[in-house]
Order: sequence, then C-alpha cells, then structure tokens
Amino acid sequence: MYIPEGITVTVSWMTLLIAIFAGNVFTVGCCRFFVENREYQAPVSKVFHGFQSGHYTNAVWIMFLRDVKIVLWTFLFIIPGIVKTYEYRMVSYILADQPDISARDAFAISREMMRGQKVDAWILDVSFLGWWFAATFTCGLLGIFWTGPYVHATNAELYAVLRENWMRKQNMGQSYGTQGETF
Repeated sequence: MYIPEGITVTVSWMTLLIAIFAGNVFTVGCCRFFVENREYQAPVSKVFHGFQSGHYTNAVWIMFLRDVKIVLWTFLFIIPGIVKTYEYRMVSYILADQPDISARDAFAISREMMRGQKVDAWILDVSFLGWWFAATFTCGLLGIFWTGPYVHATNAELYAVLRENWMRKQNMGQSYGTQGETF
C-alpha cells in the first residue's frame, strides 16, 4: 500500500512537536515523581508536574536545548554524542527539583554531577540490558510494568546520590547561581 509523502512528513513533524512540547515535559514530571517516591508514596499526578509548576516554557526550552546539543554532538561523531548524553543525563532531574533554574545552570550542574560518573552510569545502563531483552519476549509488558519503573527508580536513586555529593562540594546547600533558591 502506498502512503503519500506529504502524510509521512506531516506525521513526522507532528510526532516531533509532541515530543518537544509534551514528551519532554512528561519526562521532567516522571523524574519528579520518582524522586519524591523515594521518600514517600507520591501521587501519580506528579507526572504532570512540568505542566502544573508554572514553568512549562522553561522545561520545554531546557529539554529542547538538551536534545539539540546531544544531536549536534552526535552528528559530529557518535562517541561525543554518547558522552554528552551521559553528561546531560541529570538535566531533567534538576528541572524536576528546581523548575525555575536557568539553562546555563542546569547544564553546568549536570556536567559537574556527572564528572567522573559517566562510565559508572553506562555500566548501570548495561546492567539493565537483560531486563530489556526479557521485556521483548512479553511484547513490552514487562518493560511497561516492571523494567521501565525499575530503571526510573534506579535513576532517581542515582540522582539523589549525585545531588548529595554535589551539594556537599558546594558547601552543603549553597545555590549555584540560581535565582535565590537553595538547590
């Protein structure tokens, strides 16, 4: 069956726009949910935090910049793209923690948090390959109900440890040029 080129292009653009304006904001909300869920049973409504926090445009902008930077580094060579992916891994968690942070500060903090941790984070990701492989045999159901949440919860724990270490280096809670709030 033939699908006209115009329809394919339109669907591609719509998918990209949905990813930019909704998907990335849901990612920030999921980060918020899993970080809060470490301490208490957070309500599922935390997934909508990026839409409700009053900083929707900031979340969209910073996550868009993160994606563009990673894509541009990947176009340069594959390896720098992978390195930058790990370097900017904590940006969505930082946004979930402090939605009004500037893009420059979010990227700088993420870089500092991931300094010396990229290989360990990669090893952590590789440790989940067996779970993702098993998820393919259940048509993705294992990924939806077990592996995905397990990976997100583990990444929230990683963020908590890295955040604590970063804050210790910043003299126990002093902000990093953020707008008057303690990070």
